[in-house]
Amino acid sequence: MARAFLPLLGLAASLLGACADVSQVDTPLLGRLAWFAFLGGEDIRDQCRPGEPARYRFVYNAVFDEQVRSYDLTRTLDGASLDIRVPPAGASPLRLNGFSNDFGPRARLTRPIDAETYRTIARQLEADGFGRPTPTDQAFPSWDFYWIVSACAEGQFHVYGWRNGTPDFAALKFPALLFAQDRTGAPVNPVRSNTYADYQTRIRQDMPDLNFNVRLGPQGIRR
Repeated sequence: MARAFLPLLGLAASLLGACADVSQVDTPLLGRLAWFAFLGGEDIRDQCRPGEPARYRFVYNAVFDEQVRSYDLTRTLDGASLDIRVPPAGASPLRLNGFSNDFGPRARLTRPIDAETYRTIARQLEADGFGRPTPTDQAFPSWDFYWIVSACAEGQFHVYGWRNGTPDFAALKFPALLFAQDRTGAPVNPVRSNTYADYQTRIRQDMPDLNFNVRLGPQGIRR
């Protein structure tokens, strides 16, 4: 299956439209369901057909109330388009209100990526384990660090995740490639050891909704 996620260079150029839920991910007060739809790539899955341009969504959860970054990579005729969303440094990125927050405007940038860089990212993602069966027995807690990637390439949808504390997470190389293309100026929240006890000591008692787990299934986030 992994070979299917090396996209064909001849795919037509066009951005995939977002489904109704995910299109509202930047809208205040939308809530958790839109975030789960975005995180699990439901819009990518719903529009995944042969002949569509390959599309990848990389989401970095760096302790949910500290930072969440997303990178949408879409194949074009001459390379790819990279759409980057990053909240202000130190701001709660979502607060279950899409990508809006109470700390000022988020950072968002769309920039072109050349074909060689695109191929390098796609191939490194595969080398890091994308294409293996979705890890349905793994919980991804909001208070930890993890990556979840969803993609459609050559008409096939796949989703995979890596959580901090595992050998596979420590060995990931695709994040550095994405960060090298990030021109938003928002510093990356670096991976550190984090426990639920640590999280409880930091989180305010009036923010219980920031504590949640997600689990993956072959079609996205399991609910």
